[in-house]
Amino acid sequence: MKKITTLLSTLVLFTHVFSQTTVGMVAYFPLNGTVTDAGPNSIVGTNFGATATTNRVGTANSAMNFVNPSSVVSQHATHAINANTSFGTNQNFTIAFACIVTSTPRAGGLYDNNLNYGGPGLFVWNSNGFPQINFNFKNGNIGSTNGALPLNTWKHVAAVRNGTVTQIYINGVLNATGAPGSATPVYSFPARIGTMFFNGFSPPPYNGLNGKMDELRIYNRALTAAEILVLSSTALPIKLTSFTATTQQSNVHLKWQTASESNTQHYLVQRSSNGTNFLNIATVKAKGNSVNNTTYNHTDGNVLTTVNSPIIYYRLQAVDIDGKTQYSPVVSVGTISKSDDIVLLQNPVKNNINLQLNVPQKENIVIAIVNASGQLLQTQPYQLQAGKTVLSLPCTSLSSGIYYLTVHYKNSKQTITVLKE
Repeated sequence: MKKITTLLSTLVLFTHVFSQTTVGMVAYFPLNGTVTDAGPNSIVGTNFGATATTNRVGTANSAMNFVNPSSVVSQHATHAINANTSFGTNQNFTIAFACIVTSTPRAGGLYDNNLNYGGPGLFVWNSNGFPQINFNFKNGNIGSTNGALPLNTWKHVAAVRNGTVTQIYINGVLNATGAPGSATPVYSFPARIGTMFFNGFSPPPYNGLNGKMDELRIYNRALTAAEILVLSSTALPIKLTSFTATTQQSNVHLKWQTASESNTQHYLVQRSSNGTNFLNIATVKAKGNSVNNTTYNHTDGNVLTTVNSPIIYYRLQAVDIDGKTQYSPVVSVGTISKSDDIVLLQNPVKNNINLQLNVPQKENIVIAIVNASGQLLQTQPYQLQAGKTVLSLPCTSLSSGIYYLTVHYKNSKQTITVLKE
């Protein structure tokens, strides 16, 4: 029978309060009416005619508007050449921003850092008969699917280079996967925002954007899917400030709070046993339009006795009145099986793995930690006295992810799942 891990004798609380990651950030252009880098490197930005405009929730001077006739690029911006954004052949990176496209010529530049010279670039393209986001690196190109970029709709876009793979995320959801090309990037010209660039073109800027851009972030690493979900949730109409999951008895209680909403119709509560494939389990009616804090609740009843998984994952899909959707970050709860012989006192963990062990008599044990690939990382012997013993295992050397902790007794063993932040 499944038991629920206990904390403070009665409850284990897994709380995921998310924030925008700054780890690996090399540039951050809020585009709040100016092209100023608020990131760690203060890269010089220059505006060429783009104007301040409203963002996705209608706040003035919080995004940049680009208006470009089909034959002439009149409005764009640049940022200076900088070693931190000049990604080499083997460098992983992420480029993320929010945008709304009002019309599509054959192409419209979003962010071009020497795309025609092997560097990364994103642009709007309609040569396939529908508007799509294209991501090009080292002259290898991938494009988003039909319907992923409707006109006059705010979308969050993230382009990721992760080893041999390039990816496009739309509203926090993986949309397209491909591979970089084989060219060697050369960074000879300032990067372009709201247009594309080729020195042989007259004038060099071409394919200007008709639309808005907001919250341009550049990282020198591949963000995880969860991190991209966080970025998308803070760049789109729903301002989700917290999403938590708690277990009590055999139930999981979900609670989320929004700081603002725009035309939201309802939330689909989704559950997964593997963190990848999600099923709808409930529909919760939304406030609709709000600029105040709104709290929602849903209880997933008796789930811990019916879902056979050491970790259960949840996310929200917000559905607007016009059918547009966006996803929340993923939260999870952990369970343990067999009996209360071993209790994980906190999950996820940060600096230490705190365990409570219960044995009927004095016993020597060995605790082993294995990563998700099956690699043994560490072992540690302990001597337990009869009754309950609390142990604290340092885990600062472990990177974020899922680990399996096994307690080896004299004649048996027991394994639990640990989530490291």
